Amino acid sequence: MWKKKPLNYLLLTSLWLGIAVTPSPAQAAESCEQQKTQQLQFVSGEGLFTLLAWLNWVTEHDADFEPENYDPAQAQLLDLVKTLPPALRQKHRKAYEAYLTGADDYSKNGLLILDSQYYGAAPAFTLSKPQNLPEAEAYRFQQLPPAPLLQEFYQALDLGRHWKNTFAPVFAREQAKYQEAIQQGSQRAHCLLKVSPSAPVDIIVNPLDAFGTAGQTSYNAHTKRFLIKLHVDAKNSNPRRVADVAAHEYTHALMNEALKPYEADFEAKMEAIGTGMGETFPMPLQELFAQSVGYLKMAQDYPYTTENIVYHSKNLLFPTFLEQSAGWQTQSAPVTQKIPQLISAIDVSASQALWRQLAQKREVRAAAQKYNDLITPKLLQLKTQLGDTDIETDLDTLWISIFANTEHLSADMAIRENVFYLYKNPLFLHVADHWPALEQAESIDAWVKDVFTSFSVEETARRWQIVAKRLAEEN
Repeated sequence: MWKKKPLNYLLLTSLWLGIAVTPSPAQAAESCEQQKTQQLQFVSGEGLFTLLAWLNWVTEHDADFEPENYDPAQAQLLDLVKTLPPALRQKHRKAYEAYLTGADDYSKNGLLILDSQYYGAAPAFTLSKPQNLPEAEAYRFQQLPPAPLLQEFYQALDLGRHWKNTFAPVFAREQAKYQEAIQQGSQRAHCLLKVSPSAPVDIIVNPLDAFGTAGQTSYNAHTKRFLIKLHVDAKNSNPRRVADVAAHEYTHALMNEALKPYEADFEAKMEAIGTGMGETFPMPLQELFAQSVGYLKMAQDYPYTTENIVYHSKNLLFPTFLEQSAGWQTQSAPVTQKIPQLISAIDVSASQALWRQLAQKREVRAAAQKYNDLITPKLLQLKTQLGDTDIETDLDTLWISIFANTEHLSADMAIRENVFYLYKNPLFLHVADHWPALEQAESIDAWVKDVFTSFSVEETARRWQIVAKRLAEEN
C-alpha cells in the first residue's frame, strides 16, 4: 500500500561527492516553507460523497449519532436517501452485508471509506484493481460492492445534481475553513521528520459523518498519489484539532514504508511489556508513530494530556517519542536515521510501571465517580463554611490535581499543606494521610470509599485555616 521513499537528495549529493554534507538550519527551514506550497493538493470529494451517501442508506449509524453535531448537509443527506424504495435498499444492503462478512459495522464502514479510492469517477465508478496489491487489500478489493450498484444508486437519486447544487459547496466551504490548519499540521510533520513523501498528496475535507474515522491515508497505485481524507464535524472540529489530525495522517504518507523494517523489534517490545500484566498492545508501529506526531504539539502545550494519550490509545511509544523528539526539530538529519535509537530506547520495565500507574489512576477516578455522593456534599459544605468560592469541588479535577502532584503526597508537611491550600484542593491533605494505605488496601474501590467516608469537613476546615494563617504570616 505504501511506496518506498527516494533517498534524501542531500544524502545522494554527499555520496556522489564522497564527502559529508549536512544541511544548515536555514536550509531545513527553507525546505519546511517549500513544503507548505508544493506538496499538498486539495481535490474534489464527489466519489467519497457518493460512497458516504450509500453508507448512510444501507447501514446504521452509531447509537450516539446526532445529525446536529454535523453540518446541516448531513441531515439533508439522510432525508435524501430515505426517498429511495425499500426494495432497492434491500438489494444494496445484501452487497453491504457480503463485504467482509462477520466484521463489525465500524470496521466495515471504515474500510469501505478507505477503499473508495478504487472506484473511478462518477457516474461510471469503474473498479480498477492495481497490480501487486498486498494480500489483505486484494481480499477487500474482491469483496467491494460492484460498480454498477454505485451507478444505480447515483442515478436513482440524481446525485450529480445534488452534489453540484448542494453538497459540493459545503465540501468547498469546509476545505477553505480548515485549509490553513491542514497545511500547518502537514508542514509541522515535515519539519519535524525531515522526510518528504514519495508521491504527491491529495486531500479531501469531508464534513459528513465518516462513521468514527477522523482521518485516513491511502496510496493509489493508478494515480501514483497519496490520498488523505480528513473528516470534520460541527461539534468537535476546530483548527487546532484538524491540524493535529493532518499531522498524523501526513506522517503516514511520510513514514509508513520507512518504519516497516522496525515492526518486528517494536512488536517484540510491546509483547515483552504486556507479558505478566494480562495486557496486549496490538497497535502497529506506523499508527502509534503517526499518532505521536499528531499529538506532539498538544502534549508540549498541555503536559497533563500525555497520560490520557498513553492510556486511552495504548500508546507506549509516546513517552519515549516525547523524550527522543525533543532534539529532532533543530537537527537536519531525517528521522528515518533515528528510528533504531527510538525503538531501542523503549524501556520494558519502565513502560510496565507506567502502565500499572496509569491503570491505577483510572481505577481511582472511576471509583471516585462511583462514590461521588459520599464526598461531593461534604466538599460543597466545606466551600460554604470557609466562604472561599475558588475551592475546587469537581471530583475529576481534584484527582487530576492530586496525580499531577503525586511526588508531594509524601513530602514534608509544609509542602503538602502548600499544595492543599494554593491549589485549592481540599482533598489533598486527606488523601496524603491515606496514601500509604493504598498498597495494602483490599481494593482500590475499598480504599477510595474509605477515603471519602473518613473525610471530615470540620477537620479539613481547621487545617485550611491553619495553613492560611501560616502563609499569610510568611508573606
